Amino acid sequence: MSFRNPASAALALLLLVFAMGPGLHAQTEVRAQLDRVRTDITALEKEVQANLTNDKGLVETRARLEPLQDQLRAIVAEQNPRLEGIKARLEQLGPKPDPAKGQADNPDLAREREEQEKAQRDTEALLALARNHLVSVEQLSSRITDQRRTLLTRALLERTDSIFSPLLWVNIMRALPG
Repeated sequence: MSFRNPASAALALLLLVFAMGPGLHAQTEVRAQLDRVRTDITALEKEVQANLTNDKGLVETRARLEPLQDQLRAIVAEQNPRLEGIKARLEQLGPKPDPAKGQADNPDLAREREEQEKAQRDTEALLALARNHLVSVEQLSSRITDQRRTLLTRALLERTDSIFSPLLWVNIMRALPG
């Protein structure tokens, strides 16, 4: 098929994009979301490292982790049914015929099978990436919890002056306004 008119070529290209568009655009958007989440995780890991002795900073960092967890769980919940649908369509198409046995494949079925297999690989890759990021967020959250616990333990076990210590009362008297 050749297009002599640029307008008809553009129309054909536009129709092709719309035919592939929803799934392709959604997957591209999910990939972009996962890239942004990875960037956020890296920044939060640096914040945790910088706030190892600052409980307030750790609390703020943990609060910023929760939306990332929710976003990743939503992506996994969205992609799982998509993957199951692709697998069901592939099952309906059946296995590839074996050319060694003299079996030929219908070109339309072969093309559809290839598209579904590519969609399956892409969706599985997105799911694996989202699950990996979710594990990273959960590990970072656990690290924050452990560090906060360590800070609390240190504060509770820190030596202070006894209530019977004269030095404690001298310091209190100095701290009172004149």
